[in-house]
Amino acid sequence: MEKILSLIEKQPMLTPAQIAAMLDINEQEVAQTIERCKKEGIIKGYRALIDWDKAGVESVTALIE
Repeated sequence: MEKILSLIEKQPMLTPAQIAAMLDINEQEVAQTIERCKKEGIIKGYRALIDWDKAGVESVTALIE
């Protein structure tokens, strides 16, 4: 399970088939592990990191003390 979770943490877009191929295990086992981890709250969610500068979105951040 630890190897599956590590891969998901680094590359959340990987499919169970891709993870299974990388770890040389059964795809069904990977899918079941992922589903169980979601139900148990081990996997809290998936996150995308956006480069807003490349997206052309301007923003201003200020720290006022």
